Amino acid sequence: LHDTLSEMSKQLIRIKSKDLTAKLNELIGIEIHIVLDNGITFLGSLASIDHDKIAFYDSRKHAHQFPITDVYEVIYETRKAAKL
Repeated sequence: LHDTLSEMSKQLIRIKSKDLTAKLNELIGIEIHIVLDNGITFLGSLASIDHDKIAFYDSRKHAHQFPITDVYEVIYETRKAAKL
């Protein structure tokens, strides 16, 4: 028997800043990594996004906001069944 986790694979999805407003509304509440232009990365749960800012909560439930212009990319992961 195969362990369920070994049958799942992770896929990292990267969304560049120019595509954020079109793609992120479906990810409200999902854990994301926000990578800023200066290389600093934040991990949190997406709260909202609009044409000029992205808002999220970190693991301590503290709210943060960044201008979209400061965001290099957003990364999140999905799990897929592995082909055996």
